[in-house]
Amino acid sequence: DYIAFVLTDLLCTSYFAVNIISSFRRIARSPVLPITSSDDSSGVFSRDCPGISDDGPEMPLKICSFWIRVPLLLYALALATFPFEYITLFLSDGSANYFMLNRMIMVFFLPGYAHDISKFLERRDLVKNIGMHRAWKLFCTMAMAGHWCGCAFFYIAKGEAQRGNEITWARSIGLFEISLASSNPVKYDIIMIKTIPGAYIQALYWAYITMITTGFGDIVPLSIPETVCCVVSMYIGVLITTCAIANLQLLMTNMDAAQTEFQNKMERIKTYMRYRVLPVHLQDRIISFYDYQWELLRGADETKFLTELPRSLQQQVSNYMCRDLISSLPMLRKANNALINALADCVESHIYSPNDDILRPGEQLQGPLLVSRGEIEVLYGSIVERKMQRFDRFAEESLFENFVSEHWVRSKTFCEVFLLSAKEFQRVIKAQCTKGHISQMKEIAAKIAGSARKANKMFGS
Repeated sequence: DYIAFVLTDLLCTSYFAVNIISSFRRIARSPVLPITSSDDSSGVFSRDCPGISDDGPEMPLKICSFWIRVPLLLYALALATFPFEYITLFLSDGSANYFMLNRMIMVFFLPGYAHDISKFLERRDLVKNIGMHRAWKLFCTMAMAGHWCGCAFFYIAKGEAQRGNEITWARSIGLFEISLASSNPVKYDIIMIKTIPGAYIQALYWAYITMITTGFGDIVPLSIPETVCCVVSMYIGVLITTCAIANLQLLMTNMDAAQTEFQNKMERIKTYMRYRVLPVHLQDRIISFYDYQWELLRGADETKFLTELPRSLQQQVSNYMCRDLISSLPMLRKANNALINALADCVESHIYSPNDDILRPGEQLQGPLLVSRGEIEVLYGSIVERKMQRFDRFAEESLFENFVSEHWVRSKTFCEVFLLSAKEFQRVIKAQCTKGHISQMKEIAAKIAGSARKANKMFGS
């Protein structure tokens, strides 16, 4: 009967033990820096302790409070984790429950564990909106409240039966019987008819039907203490159910907040286009562009996202998006990381719709075009000379000489193209490259330009 409890208890004990060890190690590894107070006396304290700031006269009190509070919390966690109940293997069965009271300390740690689980779900993108987040918290709260109410209801009935009260809910549905104790004529022994897991399921069933105000009438309180427990459980259930109904409304109205916002935005755009009486084909292209952005980003504002990041993270994101494209240029295939990182800041991103003209004949290009996504066509006259896809490039020679296009460069699908500014490129290589390296780059660019001119002559003839 107790195998499920023992396995669960061992699993929880192991988890809490690992948690204690990791907490001690995390505190031991925390960076310790000197903090100097106003009277030039120095001490050694941790700056990354929560709630500690290095300004104000109350700083030493906060530090002392931290180093007192954290060990006490860890000791309480260790006390709640230690399996005292296994001592009862050598004692009488009547004292087993008292050796398990240390587990009650874990109740104070439950909000923290629920918060950690919520953070885990958010990072794994399993909780996509605030409604789902609240629903998860309410589910945990309901489960815990049902557990405690059910256990209280059962132990109240058990206590009443041990005092000789034969009219209890547990006895009425056949969970146990009572008999007069031979050693103590005032006390009664409990004889379990059903298993402990079966009794727990019955108590949990009563708790949930009471808390959600269903009440089938098969399990009812039969004594005053049981009635009081039932009333308290109803109050708890009404409170949680009210919150659940309010959260359900929020969940249904905001099932996908980003999609709702996108639809509202599209309605405003369509209203503007009707007001300006734009041609139908132009309206279709505009709507297609926004649909493409929605499929890629799902309503996320990339510009706002990058602006809010610190400079170091902005550069890392930019490097990740551009370094492979920049490294694909022939003159930069052997460049070091410092040069690639510097050039990543010189790249501009552009998104084009199908059949957009990226470059026309006679236009001067300010740098090479690097294709990141989509498909682009290069036309010489009305003939498609080449098709470019990801990692393809056009006009690399424009980095070192003025480039006037003789081609049409047109997007065939929705595409993202990066433009590496020739002016910024020259500034970076002058600061980070030697004259010899710059000369090698110019030679490679000249060979590329010569090959392109020969190809154009052959293609034109």
